Amino acid sequence: MGVLPSRVAAYLLSFLPFPPFLSFLFIPLGPGLAFIAYPKAVSMMPLPTFWAILFFIMLLLLGLDSQFVEVEGQITSLVDLYPSFLRKGYRREIFIAIVCFLSYILGLTMVTEGGMYVFQLFDYYAASGVCLLWVAFFECIAVAWVYGADNIYDAIEDMIGYRPGPWMKWSWMIITPVLCMGCFIFSLAKYKPLTYNKEYIYPDWAIGLGWGLALSSMICIPLVMVIRIVQSDGSLIERVKAVAAPRELNRWARESESAVPFYPAAMANGGLIKPTHIIVETMM
Repeated sequence: MGVLPSRVAAYLLSFLPFPPFLSFLFIPLGPGLAFIAYPKAVSMMPLPTFWAILFFIMLLLLGLDSQFVEVEGQITSLVDLYPSFLRKGYRREIFIAIVCFLSYILGLTMVTEGGMYVFQLFDYYAASGVCLLWVAFFECIAVAWVYGADNIYDAIEDMIGYRPGPWMKWSWMIITPVLCMGCFIFSLAKYKPLTYNKEYIYPDWAIGLGWGLALSSMICIPLVMVIRIVQSDGSLIERVKAVAAPRELNRWARESESAVPFYPAAMANGGLIKPTHIIVETMM
């Protein structure tokens, strides 16, 4: 949730019939927080209908904003990865429609009679802090250590005209990776199998499915690292150094699928192109 929804949520808790610092003992977590506890708090406020309308409009806009970010992030990554195929005609729009339709079909399973069990499974494993901490750790390593924090600072200086303070650099290089890895290890050490409403214990096959959802995003990073190391030349240390070093622009151009010359082949061979239009100037 953003800053404004968080402030609204904290304000709504003050209308419940118990102190806010004891809310964790009485308020249900997960979807029940937004659809049971908060509506009950809204019903105790002055003009409850008005505030209920505003509250659910806020939830709707918050959901739409999250949907835009998630879908656009996936679409942009895949389109940039295969530009020669997805940037032709209406293929990008068709691809977006397919992704949204599949997401809609997946979401339908969460609004059925047993949909809460499916939602809890996705929320606990696929969107858990373990996956986010894993990805954030490797993002910091890639930005600060592989590409180089000084290179990022040079790029920022080119864009805004000055270099930021050293706090961001040390955060990328040391503070954030250490915190992410520490929280990651702590989450694994405190891991408990998923339960619903503290009564229903998910079967082993469901827990295995949940870990499969989590690993589907986590395993991609080390898997690509291993593939790159295997495809490189030289000894193991030389391969690791080559993979962990930032690439030159011309290497990206040679390996990128989208690296198409802006000039035709005739100009590359020293030839001239016949003009398609003739401009005639007249003197008045």
